[in-house]
Amino acid sequence: MAMDSKAFGAYPTRTYWRDIRVREIDWVVLATALVGTAAIILALWKLGTLRWLSGSLSW
Repeated sequence: MAMDSKAFGAYPTRTYWRDIRVREIDWVVLATALVGTAAIILALWKLGTLRWLSGSLSW
């Protein structure tokens, strides 16, 4: 019933209310998040808090 009321399949092409595009700022935010995550993992590794990843579970 709900799909019928939303007219699924009524038009051959899909229509959108608003076009969403990836802008330059989106790539900047993504790159910043990836670099920040890598920096945190590197810092934790250098501090020795990621020893448990190598199989040693002792803190």
